[in-house]
Amino acid sequence: MNREELFNAITNLRDEQIEEAQPRLGLRTRRARRFWIPAAAALVLTVALVVQAVHSVPRPLYTGNLQLAAASYPLRARAGEVGETAEGLYEGRKEAAEEAYGQLASFWNQSAAQFLEGSQDRLMSPVNLYLYLGMAAEMTQGSCRNQLLDLVGCGTIEELRESAGWLWESCYQQEETGGRMLLANSIWLDNDTGFHQETLDLLAEHYYADSFRGEMGSESYSAMLWDWLDEKNGEALVHPEMEENDTLTLASALTFQADWERPFAPEETTQGIFYTQAGEEKHCDFMNQRSIGSYYTGQGFDAAEKPLTGGSTVLFVRPEEGTGLDQLLASQDYRAFLESYLGQGAGASGTGWKNTSQACLRLSVPKWDGEESMDYMEGLRELGATEMFERAKGRFQPLTEETVAFRSLAETYHVRMDEWGCNAQAGQGNGVGASRESALPENLREVDFTLNRPFLFVVVSSKGTPVYMGGIRQMDAS
Repeated sequence: MNREELFNAITNLRDEQIEEAQPRLGLRTRRARRFWIPAAAALVLTVALVVQAVHSVPRPLYTGNLQLAAASYPLRARAGEVGETAEGLYEGRKEAAEEAYGQLASFWNQSAAQFLEGSQDRLMSPVNLYLYLGMAAEMTQGSCRNQLLDLVGCGTIEELRESAGWLWESCYQQEETGGRMLLANSIWLDNDTGFHQETLDLLAEHYYADSFRGEMGSESYSAMLWDWLDEKNGEALVHPEMEENDTLTLASALTFQADWERPFAPEETTQGIFYTQAGEEKHCDFMNQRSIGSYYTGQGFDAAEKPLTGGSTVLFVRPEEGTGLDQLLASQDYRAFLESYLGQGAGASGTGWKNTSQACLRLSVPKWDGEESMDYMEGLRELGATEMFERAKGRFQPLTEETVAFRSLAETYHVRMDEWGCNAQAGQGNGVGASRESALPENLREVDFTLNRPFLFVVVSSKGTPVYMGGIRQMDAS
């Protein structure tokens, strides 16, 4: 790098970046104690994705820590700045997402079949994976970008931006609406790495990603990342380590907290046996409730839903005895059902499936409190996204001139489901008295829906987006 290039790199900073360059004091240390806000269906997700670069010689472009781009969310809160109504902005992006919904539904099913298979409990976030692949597509070009576009079902990068923006907004929920859901993304660059600001700005606008730069491996930069994760989650599930030779880290915090719309009565919780995929019998607590609800049947499975406050829903899918979860995930009938249930990605959940009825459901759900990790790298290779993990000159040119490649994509999840859920302020149940069994119409079919063997679940946002999916086989965390 010549003297002119170095001068331009150092001086090409915007005023707001300079104002934000404040020293970080009081470095955070790891804490053994974790406090989880107990919620009816509470999941906290942090993801660390790292890009590793090849540096021939040290090239210190910058010193210190600095924020380079800031996400402004939600879009609905920014409507007044551009002279449009919030509903108009939201509806415009919704229409763009609905045009590609067939491809989105295919991605949901394809990723579930790939990443929920196996012999252990599995958890994943389809929407978070989609946004990560979208961000990777923005950072790359050529055949590598085309592989990623093909995987998410988008013809152009512009189409992906519209779809990603709407998906993010479909998952955003404020506490006053009856729950809390926030998907926060971030990019952490090394001081030795040159970057293109316009790409960081695009990531902030369409993927709601904050961007930072600092000294990889330093305590101050790691503390800055941990503070960011703690701010978004309340307290981070994991504190990923940034290694000295890394070029950048992508970190995400996906937080979901909601109460059951009609809580389970704690006094109705009973001890029972869960029959694992491995043939073991595990004793665990089962939450019980009798209520009227939608009941779905298909070839080799049946399903029921349990509404959450704020319009979100948990869909429970139970394979018939003798049908394994891997077999169900690959079933065309189940895939058609999931596409129908998720509707058109616009809050049409549950409509249109051929075998739907109202029933008196005797729902029995095991309490679950667990932590699972997922490494997506090998699965993405099998799905055709190979070049993002292979170094090639110029492949990441939209972001940096360095020769880099992704070296890992791993997530850690924590899910807790209990009888009623609590909020952080009051710590009390929400209408527990209403959970008691009451008189129900006699003319409805009664269905015993007991989840005492391997099952699938999907947490669906109020807009019909699958925020989380899980396959419970062993009940390791109950």
